[in-house]
Amino acid sequence: MEDSFLVVGRFVRIVRKDGVLLFKPVVRDTRFFSHISHLYHSLFKTEFTVSSIKKAAKGFHVRIAEVEKPYEAEYLVGEEFALPKNELVGKTLDALIGLPVTNTSGDEIGTVTAVFETPLYPLITVRRSGDQLDIPLTPETARLEEKRVVLLREDSRAY
Repeated sequence: MEDSFLVVGRFVRIVRKDGVLLFKPVVRDTRFFSHISHLYHSLFKTEFTVSSIKKAAKGFHVRIAEVEKPYEAEYLVGEEFALPKNELVGKTLDALIGLPVTNTSGDEIGTVTAVFETPLYPLITVRRSGDQLDIPLTPETARLEEKRVVLLREDSRAY
């Protein structure tokens, strides 16, 4: 996996006269948002510093350090922002999509194409040569190693 970016959301409107914006996530798992310190414009990869972020009813209220005047915030409304995928692996389930899945010997089995939360564990969908497997992501069945998911037991399928 190259150093790719994952679009995490977009600014939808200005919420305060000091330039604070409403940020709507496009990822389902947003637990990591309260700890982000920067965002990248998804098209131009320009880095913006997040000076404050607070959970709100309809998303997150975000203050960008580079926005010094309220009218400057208008330029960000409607724009999508991303984070490097390598920063997100292990912090959000959405970052698992696209990762290779291998067995313990390192042989590639397939690629993660979807992730679902169940009440007991996350469930990953792995596509491999024409079919797909649904695998519970538990300590007994799989583990995350840097930029791949390692299947500990190849017989572990969710039914």
